[in-house]
Amino acid sequence: MKRSPQPGPALFHNNLVNNPGRGVIWIKEPYNNLTVRNNHIIARTTVTPRTEGLFGLNGNSDFKTVRISDNIVECIGQTRPLLRGEPSYQAAVLNNRLDNVSDAKRFPAVSNAATVGLERPLTFQCGVHGEQTVNGWEIHPSR
Repeated sequence: MKRSPQPGPALFHNNLVNNPGRGVIWIKEPYNNLTVRNNHIIARTTVTPRTEGLFGLNGNSDFKTVRISDNIVECIGQTRPLLRGEPSYQAAVLNNRLDNVSDAKRFPAVSNAATVGLERPLTFQCGVHGEQTVNGWEIHPSR
């Protein structure tokens, strides 16, 4: 089945991602104009250890329009690559802090003054009446 390219744009930013399992983003269709920036991602070893990359994009995507920058990515336990598939390495992967990421040497190290990780603390209330407060990695009842 031929998959039609999706033009984007899509912006995935300022998120805390805890244990993405199979991956942070996995898109079957070619996808263009994707930006992943200023996230903090922690991947831990799962019951069925995952060895595939955290980002899986269709090899027919326009990787000149894909950017992964200014993120903190930590693999705790199982080492994993950041990307799946050789064509993905054509994407702009810049200024990320990569801990225990097996393909980290394929990308430039953190090198500029841009904020790496969250741009600002992730704090908000949720629930029908704001009964829960999310403060970074913690969730507790609102007061």
